[in-house]
Amino acid sequence: MTRAELLEALSQAGYTGPTSYIKSKLEELLRAQQGDAIPSASDTELDQLIDVLKKPPAPKKGAIVARPLDDDEIRLTSWMGLEAGDLIKVKGQNRATFTFVNYYKSPTQEYVNCRGGKKGHMKDRAFAPDLIMTMRNKPVMK
Repeated sequence: MTRAELLEALSQAGYTGPTSYIKSKLEELLRAQQGDAIPSASDTELDQLIDVLKKPPAPKKGAIVARPLDDDEIRLTSWMGLEAGDLIKVKGQNRATFTFVNYYKSPTQEYVNCRGGKKGHMKDRAFAPDLIMTMRNKPVMK
């Protein structure tokens, strides 16, 4: 029996589930639909595999995971003419350059997330928005 014939037989038997299985799985479904066989353990295994695939992968050890934002919080990857990845300077951080990551604001906090620092000391940092300057020494906020 060809795959097309199996699909036709399944539809005639009243099967309405997925049909993207391999031929042997379609044959098994046809037997189960016709009452010739009880569902095998492979159906349970398939369901377990689907459950595993639905779960998001666990973050790597040491990875920074952003928590979901509350309704009164915002996180923007473009802010005051800056886009994520733009080079910026920070007042008081001499000989250090940073790249803009995002802007964060909640009712109690407001800061700009950056990545960078002095040569050899690159890390993620957060600064008050009034300290952020473009590479041409122009303040972002006036």
